[in-house]
Amino acid sequence: EYEPPNAYDVFNLGNSLPIPLDEMVGLIEEAMGKRANRHYTDRAVGDMTVTYADITKAKDLLGYHPTTSIAEGIRRFVAWSLRQNAPARANGIPRSLCQMD
Repeated sequence: EYEPPNAYDVFNLGNSLPIPLDEMVGLIEEAMGKRANRHYTDRAVGDMTVTYADITKAKDLLGYHPTTSIAEGIRRFVAWSLRQNAPARANGIPRSLCQMD
């Protein structure tokens, strides 16, 4: 069993597969049933062109092996987030103050 070196440890979790930002936005649009208002600009100096989670440590120490695709994870997250905001809307909090609108 893994014992952290201190009272805590830090792990990258993901699936180690990079995804283009445009594709990710498309998945969020699909899950939300809405189109994003996209505004493209030039890259800023220092912007990374590719990023992904290095999950080697989590695999080695925790036996972590991701099984959820990014598309399924986004669908689940959006559904969860909308459920979290539903009580606020039911209590009369304006839509503009709810995160997912």
